[in-house]
Amino acid sequence: MPLRPDVFLETALLALRRVAKFMGNRSLSEYLADELCQSAVERQLEIAGGALGQLRKLDAVLFSKIPDGDLVVARSRPRLRDARSSTRL
Repeated sequence: MPLRPDVFLETALLALRRVAKFMGNRSLSEYLADELCQSAVERQLEIAGGALGQLRKLDAVLFSKIPDGDLVVARSRPRLRDARSSTRL
């Protein structure tokens, strides 16, 4: 079955809509205090970035029309935490 760009776009769009839903009206400090919300948001960003990364490989012209597409793809790579300080690497 051939890969379809619209499937990658829909996957990314649904994940990014979930980010907005999970964030709701939270302030930055509320978000940072809520590990469950952080985890949910980060996972959806990983999904969106993965889908857009696949789209970039499949159809670079279409991908180039997505504002900040490269930023979302870059964000899809999980970041490691330094176990000693809980800061992100």
